[in-house]
Amino acid sequence: HNLEVSDVAGSVLLLADARKVAAQLAPITRAALRPALISNPPYGHRAAAVGAAPDALLRDVVEVVTSTRRGVPWRLGLLYPRPEALQGVEGWHLERVERVRIRGFATALVCGTLTR
Repeated sequence: HNLEVSDVAGSVLLLADARKVAAQLAPITRAALRPALISNPPYGHRAAAVGAAPDALLRDVVEVVTSTRRGVPWRLGLLYPRPEALQGVEGWHLERVERVRIRGFATALVCGTLTR
C-alpha cells in the first residue's frame, strides 16, 4: 500500500534477513533505475541475539549495496541509533539525521546516498 501511494507501484520489494541480503539483493540491483534501501537493521538486543555486532552488520549490508549497484546511486533511509557507524564508508553521503523516540527508545532516521 505504501509503495502505491508513494507512486512507486511496480517496484521490487525485498524483505530479507540482514545477514543473508547479499544473495537476494544482487539480481535486483542490476536492473534498478532508482534503487533505494529502506531498512530498520538490527541493533542492540536484536543484533546481539543473532551474534552480530550492530555497527559491523550495518556496514556489511551497506557494503553489499555498494558492491552490487554498478554506478547507479542508491538512496538510503535507515532507522538506526548511531548514524556515525557509516562514517568512513566509501561513497556514503549523509543528507539528514532526525532523532526520534520509538516506544521510549532513542534512535534516528538516517537519510543519505551511496555514490562513487
